[in-house]
Amino acid sequence: MKHLFYVNAEGGPLLCADVQVMRTWRGAISGAPDYDALCAIFDAEPHCEGTVIEVTGGHAIAWEMGGAGTADVFRDNAGIIRIVRPWLDDDITSTVEALATAAAPAQAAIGELAIPSGRLAILWAPESGETIPENGNAEVEEVRQTSIACSAFVMRVAARRYACLHDEVALASGDARRLTLVPS
Repeated sequence: MKHLFYVNAEGGPLLCADVQVMRTWRGAISGAPDYDALCAIFDAEPHCEGTVIEVTGGHAIAWEMGGAGTADVFRDNAGIIRIVRPWLDDDITSTVEALATAAAPAQAAIGELAIPSGRLAILWAPESGETIPENGNAEVEEVRQTSIACSAFVMRVAARRYACLHDEVALASGDARRLTLVPS
């Protein structure tokens, strides 16, 4: 798997959706109901790893990365995208890569995600999607004007549906929660 970028978060879930859908997400902006409604879902079901949520114009995947921190985003040659939230004994890049490629003992299906535009947005849920660029050709583009650095990105993907799966893996040097998007 090729490492593409990392996403920062200060607690709470990450969201994944088509750019056109994510541009309608308002996050925790004062008066917007989006983030409060999302938090209510996770509060009602504390052991929820992720869920499909309705957003104006479509659906998004909300994935609980397990607290504040950084999640690394990878993609393989088959178009599989893996978001990895590691906890490491030593801060070694090769350990994160090993966690990204480790076999999953079991995966829990979260749902399916349609990406008709071929541009996937990944952002920390409190952020607003209104600053996500509507168009772009870069393989990966950081979204600017966010509340914290590196908390929102857009990446080019195959325009299709993706099965979204959660799992957890452990190695001698660390463990991780992972969200995997598999083209279907």
